[in-house]
Amino acid sequence: MSLATADRASGTEIKTDLEAAARRSPGGHMFREITMQDVRELLRRHEAGHSARKIARELGVDRKTVGRYLEQAGKLDPAMVAVTDDVALTVGQRVQARPLVPPSEAWQALREQRARIEEWLTGEKPLRLVRIHELLARQGVVVGYTTLRRFASRELDWHKRTPTIRLDDPPAGQEAQVDFGLMGMVTDVEGRPRKLWALIVTLSSSRYMHVYPTFTQTVGDVCAGLDAAWRFFGGAPKHIILDNASAMVVRASATDPGLNRAFRDYTDARQLFADTARVRHPKDKARVENQVWIETAAGALAANWSRDVAWPLGARCGLKPFGSHGASSGKTSPGPSGPGVD
Repeated sequence: MSLATADRASGTEIKTDLEAAARRSPGGHMFREITMQDVRELLRRHEAGHSARKIARELGVDRKTVGRYLEQAGKLDPAMVAVTDDVALTVGQRVQARPLVPPSEAWQALREQRARIEEWLTGEKPLRLVRIHELLARQGVVVGYTTLRRFASRELDWHKRTPTIRLDDPPAGQEAQVDFGLMGMVTDVEGRPRKLWALIVTLSSSRYMHVYPTFTQTVGDVCAGLDAAWRFFGGAPKHIILDNASAMVVRASATDPGLNRAFRDYTDARQLFADTARVRHPKDKARVENQVWIETAAGALAANWSRDVAWPLGARCGLKPFGSHGASSGKTSPGPSGPGVD
C-alpha cells in the first residue's frame, strides 16, 4: 500500500469515527454520558475480541474512555468472567467514581457563619441575600456573592421549591372558594377612572366559576355577589373558603378567625359553614386562586362571562337547592333579591 493510499484510508477511518460519535451523541457533540448499558456492551464486545478502536467507533465514545473501562475490567477477579449486570456495575463505579473535592476556604468560612446566615434568612423579617453579603464583608468574611448564593441554596435550602402535593377534590356540592381579584381600571358613568373588582366563586369539585363585578368590597357587595352565584349555580354548597377581605373577616387568624358580624348573619341565614384561609397562604384556596389571573387578564369582558357564556350546572354538581334549610325542617327561604341577581 502506498503512502497516499494509507493516508486516505486513515482519513476515512478518522472521518468514520467522528461521524459515528456525532451520530450517537446528543446534538452532534463529541461527548455523551456513559450508561451501564454502554458499559455492558463495551465489555461484551471486548470479550468477543473487538479492538478498543472498533469499540469506540461503534459506541460513539472516545478511545481513551474505552481504555479506562477495559483497564478496570482487567483488574477484576478472574472468576468474574461472564459479562453480567454486576460486573458492568462494578467496572462503571470504578471508572466513574470521583474523589470528593475538599471545600474551598470561602466555603469553610461560610460554614462557620452558618447559624448567623440561617437566622438572617429565616428571621421574622428575612434579609435579602445582597444585604447578608454586605454584613458578612463588614465582619471580615469576604466571599463572592455567587459562592454565598450557592451556599445558601445547597446548605440552607434557600429558595428551594417545595414539593407539590395534590389534594383530593371534595365531594360535589360540598365546598366553594371565594376570593376578590382586581380586573383593572374602568371609567364609570360619571367619567371617573375606578378600580373594577371581581368576586370570584369557584366550586372546588367541578371548578365551575361565577364572576361578580363590583366597584366596592362592602358586606352588601359580597352578599349580593354570593347570592348571584348561588342563583347561577342553581344551589349553594355546604362550606365556603373565604379570602381575608375585611367585608368578610375582621380578624385574620390561623386558629381563631373572626367573621364580620353582618356577614355571619348572612351565612347563618343561608346555612353556610364559612372557613377562612390563612394569611399569605394562597394554597389554602388554590382552586379559586388559579382563576384570579384569568379574570385579571380578561378585564371587563369577564364581567359577563358567567351569564352569557356558561350554563347552570347546579344539579349536575350536587348542590343543595338555593334557600333550602334542610330536608328535616321542610322550610325554604325566599329567593335572593337585589343587584346582581339575574
